[in-house]
Amino acid sequence: MSERKRGAPFGNRNALKHGYYSRQNPPTTTELFSLTAEIELLRHFIHHILDLGQDTTTLPEAESLLRSLSLASATLARLVRTQHIISPPKSRDDELSSALEEALQEVCKEMGI
Repeated sequence: MSERKRGAPFGNRNALKHGYYSRQNPPTTTELFSLTAEIELLRHFIHHILDLGQDTTTLPEAESLLRSLSLASATLARLVRTQHIISPPKSRDDELSSALEEALQEVCKEMGI
């Protein structure tokens, strides 16, 4: 008997059909959970874990908090990486070029060109 690979087959879209991100969610719900919003929410969660860690007195509590912090930090790193891949930050030159182009367009508009 051959062993099956764990997890869903490549291309499985069950999460989109039935999961949290399904299209059945109202638009306001999916808008609330954009990638940026999820990153901010996860950062808030990490800060909350750090606050809880200050009152930890036992080793099992500390291990549990450290595990949660490690998982949250790894997830945060993946989300930030994904955000960077989807929309890389503009460089300083891009910002200056955009500002200059906008200023030139305004001048041309005022001059009727």
